[in-house]
Amino acid sequence: IPSTPTQYGNTAVAMPTLVVQTATLILKLGCSLLAGFLTFRFGLVTEKQGLAFITGRLGLPLLAFKAIVTANLGHIEFRVILSCAIGKACVYLLACLACWATMRKCNKSDKLISA
Repeated sequence: IPSTPTQYGNTAVAMPTLVVQTATLILKLGCSLLAGFLTFRFGLVTEKQGLAFITGRLGLPLLAFKAIVTANLGHIEFRVILSCAIGKACVYLLACLACWATMRKCNKSDKLISA
């Protein structure tokens, strides 16, 4: 699929691919809306738990799986991953210190449970 019409020197080549891409997108959106409507209509998911179920159990795992599967390991900056891990460790240590500072008067088991 050409990304620009000038790759083949013909402007008529890019128009059908744009129409096909747009039609495919509309078809995907329509199918997902229909699937969501049918799950609520048949009672597979209640309204109260619906959004949490769809995003937490379906959407986010599929998004993470697609990101991992389609990732090109040659283009990953491992310094970014390292900086995220260091940031998470710092936030975790800060939260532990805050719990320790606020719960100094409690007994040891309560401190361990809150940490």
